[in-house]
Amino acid sequence: DNQSANLDEAAAMEWLGPNVEIIFFSRENAVCQPVFLVAVDHELRAVVVSVRGTLSLADTLTDMRAVRPGEDAFEEPLDDDIPSAPPGLWKAHPGMAESARYVPRR
Repeated sequence: DNQSANLDEAAAMEWLGPNVEIIFFSRENAVCQPVFLVAVDHELRAVVVSVRGTLSLADTLTDMRAVRPGEDAFEEPLDDDIPSAPPGLWKAHPGMAESARYVPRR
């Protein structure tokens, strides 16, 4: 809900400190659509992408998408999403893979 997302943003701002500027904060939360932020650390000259862990029912349902019927866990290839990756190197369970694909599309 929006109240927990607002608390997430306040906690992130406190945790990140004064040298970090949040430039995007996604408050949407649904199955395979995690709450996340993009920030700039001016001191380190770095971009930070932080994805919140399991907190809501939607996050729990994402976690439960670990295995599709007839498949093994951790068999969702991510090679097409990481062009420089050697074939078969990057794999994740389906819920996490779908969540990872959601972040840059958002």
